[in-house]
Amino acid sequence: MLKMERCKISQYVHLHIKACLRQGDCISPYLFILVMEVLSRMLDSGLLEGKFSAHPLCITPRLTHLAFADDLLVFSDGSQHSLLGISGILQTFHSFSGLDMNPSKSELFFGGYGDSEAAVIADLIGIRIGVFPSRYLGLPLNPTKLSLATLQPFIQKITKQLNSWTTKFLSYAGKIRLIVSVVYGKVNFWSQVFVLPKGFYKKIDNLCSAFLWKNTTSSARGARVAWKDICKTKEEGGLGIRSLEEFATVFRLKQVWHLFTRRGSLWVMWLDHNIFGRRNYWLMDSTPRLSWNIRKMLEVKSVFQRLIKCQMRDVGPKRASDQ
Repeated sequence: MLKMERCKISQYVHLHIKACLRQGDCISPYLFILVMEVLSRMLDSGLLEGKFSAHPLCITPRLTHLAFADDLLVFSDGSQHSLLGISGILQTFHSFSGLDMNPSKSELFFGGYGDSEAAVIADLIGIRIGVFPSRYLGLPLNPTKLSLATLQPFIQKITKQLNSWTTKFLSYAGKIRLIVSVVYGKVNFWSQVFVLPKGFYKKIDNLCSAFLWKNTTSSARGARVAWKDICKTKEEGGLGIRSLEEFATVFRLKQVWHLFTRRGSLWVMWLDHNIFGRRNYWLMDSTPRLSWNIRKMLEVKSVFQRLIKCQMRDVGPKRASDQ
């Protein structure tokens, strides 16, 4: 909303402009980013000034928080001193920005603390203790491998969407297009972030097959063509649909590619220091102490090696000053 007041003094016109932004205004996101940048710098400064201590795995590279829009993750060693320091920074930020933390939507996650000790600290801060899996940006956060039970809400969501299409008179081509564009699009979005169990992919394939042949989601029994044959290339008699498991392999290969090409990425820097260290990716063995995602990245070594191509060319003689 823009309000302008006009008053005439002598031969000059003075405009006193008072402006405020409504929700949904096109400039609102930019203003919000500028304000959140202040909070980001306050958290970084708070760590350097000793107001709170860093998480043991977030010292190098220095990582105090992750922020996306109004969703904020803050990392610390979990001590009472650190949580009080972070709370003080948030209160200072609230005093001049008007943006405040919502305690009812905030959670604390502890690692290496006993239940009683964590409960005392949580009561002191006034924030409840969170339980994994927790949701962040629409995706579940879990320190362990995602199980089929954890993915059940996602399966139910896809089932509900397929059921909503069964009431429409769709051709086989229309159903295939919906499956590839909508269902596969959602599943592949998750596959880019997580290593999903094979049972999950099998369940989604069964739902898609039942929807295609039987116009239902209950069972694909009696389907004219098996789903694995539909996912073959057109030269092999299929419809050229990539299977979900093949997509998952591609996404793991993409992560390995980023590991070698995106040296300035925060994710790559964190992996270099905390996971790989001085060890070489090609010589590193998969061990149970590594996360499920890292182990899957190591398992695609043989596939990645077959795809690597090196081109050597003569660049001509070099001068000493060029080296």
